Amino acid sequence: QTLRVNTPIIHMPFYIRGGYIIPTQDPTNILSILELRKQPLGILAALDEKSTASGTFMIDDGDSTDSLSIGNFIEYDLQFQPDEKGTYQLACSVKNPNDITLDGEYPTINYVRVIGITEDVQEV
Repeated sequence: QTLRVNTPIIHMPFYIRGGYIIPTQDPTNILSILELRKQPLGILAALDEKSTASGTFMIDDGDSTDSLSIGNFIEYDLQFQPDEKGTYQLACSVKNPNDITLDGEYPTINYVRVIGITEDVQEV
């Protein structure tokens, strides 16, 4: 399917398919990967028709050229879905094959932004 969207030249439309989670990070004034790793993440969840979203991201050790094949990475699997009461939950499972430490720095989540909630939000 092709969709044409008229937009001013100074704007860039950004579309996210429902059901996906995208980690975000502000790279402003960051000069190295080490500094970037210390910055908090944002989570952007675009819900699908079942009000769920998921996504996976990885952080490698920053040194190895073959970090995936030798297991020097951390993989984060994120799941966003409502429970039986209708309360939304963000769950994260972590896979760390070689128990790497990233110099003691693990990502923190600064915010979660959700697109596609159809009910009124009662509490945060």
